[in-house]
Amino acid sequence: MDKLLQAEELFVNFYTTKETVRVLTGFSLEVEHGDIVGIVGESGSGKSVAIAAMINLLEKTGRIDRGAVWFEGADVLQMDEETLRNLRCSEVGVIPNNPKGMLHPIVPIGTQLMNRYCSAHPDAKKEEARRHAVEALEMVQIPDPEKRLHVLPSELSGGMAQRVLIAMALINNPKLIVADDATTGLDVTVQSQILDLIEAQVHKTHSSAIMVTHDLGIVAQYCKKVGILCMGRIVEYSDSVEELLQMAAHPYTRTLLAATPGVPREYCDEVNPAKSARHEISAQGCLLQNRCKHCTEICCRTAPPKTEIAPGHWVECHLAGKERES
Repeated sequence: MDKLLQAEELFVNFYTTKETVRVLTGFSLEVEHGDIVGIVGESGSGKSVAIAAMINLLEKTGRIDRGAVWFEGADVLQMDEETLRNLRCSEVGVIPNNPKGMLHPIVPIGTQLMNRYCSAHPDAKKEEARRHAVEALEMVQIPDPEKRLHVLPSELSGGMAQRVLIAMALINNPKLIVADDATTGLDVTVQSQILDLIEAQVHKTHSSAIMVTHDLGIVAQYCKKVGILCMGRIVEYSDSVEELLQMAAHPYTRTLLAATPGVPREYCDEVNPAKSARHEISAQGCLLQNRCKHCTEICCRTAPPKTEIAPGHWVECHLAGKERES
């Protein structure tokens, strides 16, 4: 398949007057047309920054110091502002994880949807934009969409507000849908409805999706491929979610699995959860050398190589394929 999105060895730092914070430490990801790819990692692992970096939308203090991003072969990091604006409005739809915080509190949702549509169609007339806003609300199964156009975000429940954000992300038929922890804070029933809706739209429009989450259960149910993000870097990846869940090879992945409700605890925590995900990123060796109970001298001295342990399944760990110490 042709590549829709390619990110290669992204290094992102945030600079303040007091310190430099390393966030992405060689992040790489590929998304093909029709893919649903999961990115899994704990809070602080760099998930949201990775998404922002791939559409060149970092905060002012953030900077991509190394790496490259291509969207359908075009160099994202070399795009001018107009091209970037079109990419973000038309080609990529991002669903954030804070629905009430992302919607303007005193602007009706219909106006916000229409503005989103017009950002990609500057010559569109008001009636055209209104029609697409109604269709977008219908698409996300919001009842009485005509009446809902005049509703303020404060009048919506968390689940309804999230549906509005999905409508905004999808109104311009993007080729890539990014759900950035899109169900955080929602109850289980609403969470399932939202994820079912995203999955259905991907299949209906023949688009692709990235599901960013800390929940391996979500990835197991909805994603085809998965990458495990640890301290700003994909440390394990598989073209098959089932393969990774059955043959998790990285200590960090195994720790995430052990913490997943309903998953048999075949192994205890192999990575110290008491230490922050940003704890002492070392200049050399394995990123997890200060947190992993299997750490050896080589882990502190040399960065682990990328080792393929099965077709389409690779891991960055010196102990890949080797018996671990008890």
